[in-house]
Amino acid sequence: MDRYAVLIANGKYTAGGFARLDTPQNDIARLRETLSDKTRGNFEVECVLDETAQGVRLALVEALKRAGPDSLLLVYFSGHGAIGNDGRLYLATDDSQADVDMTMVPFAEVAGGVRHDDCERSIVVLDCCFSGRAGEELKGDDIVSLVRTEGYDPQMEDKGGTSPRPFEEGTCGKGRFLMTACSSFELAKGDHGVGMGVFTKALVDGLTGSDADALEQHPEKPQTQRITVNSLYRYVSKRLRGHNGQTPKLWVADQDGEPVTLSNIQLAGKQESPVFLSRRWKILRSDRTSLLRGVGPTYILDNGFKLLDWNALFEWLIVRETGLTRGEHIEAFLDKLENRDAVRQRSIAKFVPPDYPPVDIEELRYKSARYGLTRLTKIATQIRNLQGQRVAWSVHLNVDEVERGSLWADFEEVLANEDIWTAYATQYDRIISDYSRNKQLCRDVCGIVSGRGPYLDLGTGTGNCAMRLLKADPMGHVTAVDNNEMMLLQLDRKLKESDIDEDRVAIVKSDAVVFLREQREREQQERKIKYGSCTMLNVVFALDDPLECLRLVYDLLRPGGCLALSTSHENTNICRLFDRIHAEIFPGGDESNEALRKAYTSAFECNAKMNHIITRYSQSDAIGWVKEAGFELTAKPRIGYDGCVVILEAVKTMG
Repeated sequence: MDRYAVLIANGKYTAGGFARLDTPQNDIARLRETLSDKTRGNFEVECVLDETAQGVRLALVEALKRAGPDSLLLVYFSGHGAIGNDGRLYLATDDSQADVDMTMVPFAEVAGGVRHDDCERSIVVLDCCFSGRAGEELKGDDIVSLVRTEGYDPQMEDKGGTSPRPFEEGTCGKGRFLMTACSSFELAKGDHGVGMGVFTKALVDGLTGSDADALEQHPEKPQTQRITVNSLYRYVSKRLRGHNGQTPKLWVADQDGEPVTLSNIQLAGKQESPVFLSRRWKILRSDRTSLLRGVGPTYILDNGFKLLDWNALFEWLIVRETGLTRGEHIEAFLDKLENRDAVRQRSIAKFVPPDYPPVDIEELRYKSARYGLTRLTKIATQIRNLQGQRVAWSVHLNVDEVERGSLWADFEEVLANEDIWTAYATQYDRIISDYSRNKQLCRDVCGIVSGRGPYLDLGTGTGNCAMRLLKADPMGHVTAVDNNEMMLLQLDRKLKESDIDEDRVAIVKSDAVVFLREQREREQQERKIKYGSCTMLNVVFALDDPLECLRLVYDLLRPGGCLALSTSHENTNICRLFDRIHAEIFPGGDESNEALRKAYTSAFECNAKMNHIITRYSQSDAIGWVKEAGFELTAKPRIGYDGCVVILEAVKTMG
């Protein structure tokens, strides 16, 4: 059965009269990710973002044309809902004007299209104020039955159709469904903490099967559970019960047969074959970096017990609070411990050169600002090369106890973010780097600093800017910094495949701010400002404190040094960008290249997961931070990359 979804969201409202909404774009990004998942919803999804009323109508017409009798069609709307002068529900679009009904899309048009279409399975979902009024529009002479979930409602008195009756548990294999975020007179709320509508967030959580309340047992597949329209409604209704007066509603018309299934849920990997014996070692050998990344707080020491590197959890728990830097002796960490005296004395007694212990285990007690007294078990082991020589130390910290706070939830979020960037790194060059307008953006940013080396490429990613700078300036040197190892491996591969002297590049794995702090300390000691320019290609949105980062960049540039950056902003439209990328890499809509299609889907999903971060800062925020850091803008800010970024050019004043 073909499954189509058209997701409509409006948040900008440029015509005036309606307040801007921050959540609709995130709503359809998360819904698209969930519905298009081949192992879950398996919908073919089209996103319609910030379109005019006519654009929305055309998208609906196209969706209705594609949906045949055996299809399942889902139509979703997130944005402002308005009560028209005729008392009916209207959907506000980008060009809509408040109190001017003809500039909006009457829900009656949507209901009429769905009601008279050949498709026998459809569901309309509305996340907007007063959306419960839409139930009135489903009533018509052809309606066999109309049911609501919660008893009698005077607003639904019979007007040509069938009067409402209690919701029947056996919803149907065929039927027309309407699910709304609230009743006729209620407001639909947004949760700005998660950047989504309250109703849509519950909808997405239910569709993923992450909560058992949304599931029901599949009658023919004992190990498979499913999410049907009515089980999803029950879950959403329960989640929002008593939530600021917001009451979801469900109507069903023309129901017949088995429940309409939106998603089948079973344990991940159940249908996959085990890895062949001959490939197991190759996977383990190639994925050792991933294995290290997924364990608890861990750091690496060189043979002189200097901090060589660490993973994301050590950075979160220790580095961000203590300001540790790579290259420091481990003593800098030990001095932060509550039991530092005992640890120091033990280390002096046990680590006597040259007979160091092969393994060392001891208790560490660290007083965290976030989690209070944190008890850790340190497990240190030697790392040896193929000749049996010790080349480094691997030190893992097992967290035994914390005094307060949500450490494990925080760890989960840190690792999830790390995984997004790692997954993105593997698809970035194939999908994003080859996109013509991305290449132009890279040329624009690098062109600003051309000839102003030595270059600092902060947040280098897979190294597109770094490679362009090296090729444009045959004598130039680039310091390429990124915190994601998979990204840097892509840059390393590019260098090996080129004829560029690798001595002209310093690849640094580090958080941007941590690296800049390290460099500032060293540069101040040497009384030498190192860099002639700094590039930051789409980095600022990922920084928790962009102003601190830019101030540190300012300190490390020579007088007259140049800053060139591009960054996303509050109007960045990920769905529109990826639609244009799709049109370029799949000419004529030909997706026969399965590997490329999977890479495209993966790249989009990574961006969708980060969308709340991508759009969290505005253009004025970025401009203000650059100026406050001490830079002087040398050109008017300009928009690039399909309207997704603002490009800033600035200089460190000579004073």
